[in-house]
Amino acid sequence: MNTESLFLGLLPLLAFVVVDIFAGMRSALLSAVIFAVGEVVYSIWMYHTIDALTVGSFLLVTIFAFFSYRSQNPVYFKLQPVVLGLAFALAFLIFQWMGQPLLLVMMEKYQYMIPEEAREVMLSDTMKPILIRSSVYLGWGFFIHALLVGYSAWKLSNWWWLALRGIGVYVMMGICMWMAR
Repeated sequence: MNTESLFLGLLPLLAFVVVDIFAGMRSALLSAVIFAVGEVVYSIWMYHTIDALTVGSFLLVTIFAFFSYRSQNPVYFKLQPVVLGLAFALAFLIFQWMGQPLLLVMMEKYQYMIPEEAREVMLSDTMKPILIRSSVYLGWGFFIHALLVGYSAWKLSNWWWLALRGIGVYVMMGICMWMAR
């Protein structure tokens, strides 16, 4: 996954916030779904496949847009990243509890995707404890981030919600990785 993919995942949410200002919630929800479809099409065109995260994100955007449209309440759409964040938190924490830290498992499973010189460093005995600690911190970090995004969905403006969801997740991951070092 590269920075283009990360940015594309935020486009449906950004479209929702911007279009909501000018055209209302109904148009904002429709534009978010259209951008989510665009993310799927881009993934197929660029990578000739769709990863599970893109599919999950598309489904969540579509389902939560439907609930917001039916209830005429945008908060349901804004809870989509909360569900995704809680799913990540549970995955990290459950794998950790099972004795299989997710970052370590993923590093070992997808090591062929890492350049040779980086692979040796990432799978070294020095790096393994850092990956294990990072998995724990990321689990709790995603949980706290989901709570903050949920709070912002109910209590703060669309722009604060977008900032906490968009930039906030990267800040949270950076803090977790810094704490794990």
